[in-house]
Amino acid sequence: MNGNRAPGALCEVIICVDRRDGAAWAQTLIAPPGTKYVYVTPRSPDGVRGRRARAVHVTERMRDHPRLAKLKEGCAPALVVGSSDA
Repeated sequence: MNGNRAPGALCEVIICVDRRDGAAWAQTLIAPPGTKYVYVTPRSPDGVRGRRARAVHVTERMRDHPRLAKLKEGCAPALVVGSSDA
């Protein structure tokens, strides 16, 4: 089984314009070593499907995007623990 989808494994979700935007945002986060990041973009809105998330983050570039509300809605079922800045 993929380690990121293993029972009990939590990831951090980053809603971003594209993968490069998400990777840059991940560099600013303080997360435990080995944290897996899942990037949810307008082109890959289902990236979080089947995963369990500790938190959902939204990049600066994505905050005014017209599809942000829909992307956040899609991430809600994965959020099981912790807080969110989304």
